[in-house]
Amino acid sequence: MDDHYGAIKFGEFRKYMQNKQAKLKDQERALEHTATQATLPQIFQGLSIYINGYTNPSQSELRRLIILHGGNYQHYLKKSSVTHIIASNLTQSKLHEFRAYKVVKPSWITDSIEASELQPWPQYRVIVKESAQKELVFNQPQQQQQQQQQQQQQQQQQQQPEGKTLNAALLANPWNKENTSAQPGFIEKFYESSRLHHLSTWRAELKDMVGKMEQKYTLGKRKRSSGPRIVMHIDFDCFFASVGLLDRQHLKEKPVAVAHGQGRQQNSSSDIASCNYIARSFGLYNGMHIGAAKKKCPELQVIPYEFEKYKAISEMFYETLFGYAEQLQPVSVDEALIEVGAGNNDPMDLAKEIRQVIREKTQCEVSIGIGPNILLARLATKKAKPAGQYFCKKDQAIEFLAPLDVSDLPGVGYRMASKIQEDLGVNYVGELAKIPLGRLQHYLGPKTGKMLYNYSRGIDDRELQMFQQRQSVSADVNWGVRFENEEQVKKFVMDLGEEVSRRLQNIQQRGKSITVKILRRHPSAGEAEKRLGCGECDSFSKSIVLDRFTDDASVIGTHAYQMLSSFAFDPADLRGIGIQVQKLDIRNIGKQKTLQFGPVKERTPDKEEQLQISPLSTPSPERHATTSITAPSSPSKPSSPLKPTTTPVANEKPVIHVDPSIFAELPKNVQEDLSKTHKVEFLDNTTSSIQETQQKQQKQQQSSSPQQQQLQQPSSPPQQQQPSEPSSSQYFHISQPDLPPWSQLDPEFLLALPERTRKQVLETYSKTKAQKKTVTNDEPVEQPPPPPPPPPPPQTSLLSPHRQQHELSPSRTGPPNTPRNSRQRNSRRIKKGYASPSGRERTLTQMLMPDTTSPSRRQTSPTTAARMARNEEEMPPWDVNIWNELPPDVKQEILFDYRREKRMQERQLRDEHFRKVHDKLMQSENAPALAITIPKEPELMGKHTMHDIRGLLKQWVDEYPEHPEEEDVETVSRYLCELVQTRYLDKVQMIVMYLVHLTGGNDAWKPYIETMQQKVSNSVQDIYHCPINFD
Repeated sequence: MDDHYGAIKFGEFRKYMQNKQAKLKDQERALEHTATQATLPQIFQGLSIYINGYTNPSQSELRRLIILHGGNYQHYLKKSSVTHIIASNLTQSKLHEFRAYKVVKPSWITDSIEASELQPWPQYRVIVKESAQKELVFNQPQQQQQQQQQQQQQQQQQQQPEGKTLNAALLANPWNKENTSAQPGFIEKFYESSRLHHLSTWRAELKDMVGKMEQKYTLGKRKRSSGPRIVMHIDFDCFFASVGLLDRQHLKEKPVAVAHGQGRQQNSSSDIASCNYIARSFGLYNGMHIGAAKKKCPELQVIPYEFEKYKAISEMFYETLFGYAEQLQPVSVDEALIEVGAGNNDPMDLAKEIRQVIREKTQCEVSIGIGPNILLARLATKKAKPAGQYFCKKDQAIEFLAPLDVSDLPGVGYRMASKIQEDLGVNYVGELAKIPLGRLQHYLGPKTGKMLYNYSRGIDDRELQMFQQRQSVSADVNWGVRFENEEQVKKFVMDLGEEVSRRLQNIQQRGKSITVKILRRHPSAGEAEKRLGCGECDSFSKSIVLDRFTDDASVIGTHAYQMLSSFAFDPADLRGIGIQVQKLDIRNIGKQKTLQFGPVKERTPDKEEQLQISPLSTPSPERHATTSITAPSSPSKPSSPLKPTTTPVANEKPVIHVDPSIFAELPKNVQEDLSKTHKVEFLDNTTSSIQETQQKQQKQQQSSSPQQQQLQQPSSPPQQQQPSEPSSSQYFHISQPDLPPWSQLDPEFLLALPERTRKQVLETYSKTKAQKKTVTNDEPVEQPPPPPPPPPPPQTSLLSPHRQQHELSPSRTGPPNTPRNSRQRNSRRIKKGYASPSGRERTLTQMLMPDTTSPSRRQTSPTTAARMARNEEEMPPWDVNIWNELPPDVKQEILFDYRREKRMQERQLRDEHFRKVHDKLMQSENAPALAITIPKEPELMGKHTMHDIRGLLKQWVDEYPEHPEEEDVETVSRYLCELVQTRYLDKVQMIVMYLVHLTGGNDAWKPYIETMQQKVSNSVQDIYHCPINFD
């Protein structure tokens, strides 16, 4: 048996491609042998031919003809050796790419075979040879014109295949039509029989299974043995085939493969998922088509998938491992990594015992690789197969790894192996181990270079992990996807969204990012070689990030369909669709649904709550600390002065000095929240001021109702008012002559005017029309007053309760637009308890906001009324009839300019107000600045600067070259954790990295450094809920 028919490891893409090309050459040699026996003319001898895109005859038929007649067929284009390229037509980019090659039509092959001699290729040229210089055609021969017409007709006849035509021919078969994505229940049927789906979703089921077993066993609770580390990699031999033979003992000595198809047809394209070693002796391998396998092994027996049996055997497998493992990492349904205590048991004897127990329970064989780390254990399993075990000791690692190919190392794929070979000239691990670290990092990057440097020496510090955090949930379908119309596409995408939603709910997760993945048939591709497969496709993807986490099927499906529709693909060309949800809600924040309660009713606080006092503005305790902490006296004795207690309190709160007048203006919820976290002392330090303030608040609440009724009625303005300054529109009206009729005004001319001029014209027309309406009516129509200008910033937020009552006196009320009246309106809110129209208490920010709403909006509480008032305010204050006569596009532009100007004015007013409030709070004599104490930076042996810390660490490492003292390690670890608590994370990283640098070549220090890193990582995770990187 040749090497290219042997089993390969996952990720060995380079070896896979080499084996694939070698196997294709074996097929060609078989065809050449047939040609030799039939004595066919070898007219293509010495030619290397490559076929590009769709052709007629098909690509497989042309390949057969080329090989039978002595040609060399290229499966993958190698421009250095190709002599001819067969193509029906080329895209513009291919025309440019292949301009220097002999690109001919497929008829060149068939005509040459028919004539039994090689035909001149220029007559079948696809790329017409043209000169860059243009020619003037005066008398073109008629024969040349006819030839050009014939070529154009042939090109039209040989157009690219259409998806509808291909689908129609495929769906003519009843079985094909019943198994396409357009049929109801296709997705459920597809995933029920999908091996890849079973393997991908097994991890979620495995998590539940392992969770149940943890309750039965003590996994993870045992302390790791003090001896050397022993890792075992246990893997079933031909798992699917072995399980399938349990009930088929009569097939045990025959070649057996597991696949969907039964191999009744000689050209079956079903893939082999697993085959036993007897079948592999015939040259069969996983992934091979059943039709091709039957030709190599006619006695091959094909058995179906049995997922329930796989699950039952896997549970027995993991239950056995739980009895031996100190640490366990599930890899797959038939594969696991365990860490066992060496103790007095020989690892080989223990592995033999584990294999024996698994054999008795499952009747299946496993192979075990043993090593001091995950890397060596995995590589040892390859040598242990089949049904064996192999122990690679630490001192044997270099010798064991030297003959292995670089691509055998984990994380090294086809591209990286090619890069290593090109840049470093290395093919084997032994050669890789001779290259210095700096050179590896120069060519491969810091992390990859360090990883390969360690792997080539058998060093692997990875720990076993029970489960890795899942990052995404997806569902992809790329088989049987054939659509006839857009309705089928939408139905399929919505069903796929339900599948993704079901998977999210099964693992109790939600996502925020949705990605749709699309496979579209390549324009030049025909029907796929695999039945109902995707064939040659172009891949596309598009993503969207939602505002909130979701697992709702309709939300996922709707967004996915919208993104798919944005590509405007022909439904007949779709060959695969997938939906992926990322940015999962790891912490399940807000997972529980909320109940829709009504507005919170305002309740009257009791006496105890009224005695709780909070400051107006308190710095965040996370950012500041006070210099003194005192405990207030008991609230049951309000007459006693506030004194610091002599008895120390376990959990004392920061003391805040505040003006009683400022406290009185705070909402109740703010008072309660701040009272829970701080102790408040008024500036005079007497409880009489506290009691006086609370009594004033109670009086305000008792007298609020009659005053509110009086204040809600608009007071008539005084007869004598200061003359207001005329607006620009009034000046415009005075000097404006008779205006033309509104119907004769050109809207385009109106739009061409500057914004300010256009506004004046519209205002003038509105006023003119209003005046005419007033004169013509018998009774004068009362015009609504113009909207009042926005009131100045409220001043009540800094007034005492006594001054508030003085300002709210009815005898003191002034005109509606005076600053005094503005303060009254805000004072009414204070007496109402700062309650919003919905019943909820207003925040401090809402209380300080200037009142820019109209009286009608303040009196209207329902949502619909508020929305109507808002829409009315956003409309320009012009005559409705004139406004309705404007064209829609003109109205839209005018309305946009008007609203933009209004928003700008409101924003300027708000910014000015907050600036004044901020200045007043900062300059207030009654609100002194709080004393802030910055947390002191932790010290190590009295040192805190980075220069001194480095000196201490270097001295420590130099004085203890063998290993450090446990006490010293604990001291440094405690210091690093204190730095984490005080948020000096950058300093923590530099110190740990410096320690790693100092002890890089000393293995004795390594476990101690890892211990410190683990403690720091745990501290960061507990405080900040995120990992820390030491690379």
